[in-house]
Amino acid sequence: MTAIRNFTKVKDCMINIKLPEEFEDQEVEVIIMPKEEEYKFWSDEEIDNIGKIGFISSSFDDDDEDYSKW
Repeated sequence: MTAIRNFTKVKDCMINIKLPEEFEDQEVEVIIMPKEEEYKFWSDEEIDNIGKIGFISSSFDDDDEDYSKW
């Protein structure tokens, strides 16, 4: 099964969807829902900093807790 997910703007209460050629002469199901809020993704800087997060309590300057006892 081939599925297409397409986000498009509504203009004058209408949308225009161009389908790939393999859909020609086929019956299709159309489901229309309002688009949810946009997902917020991490910035490149945040992703780069992930590898810098310490895994032992001594790597945290303001953290005096000894997590090795847990």
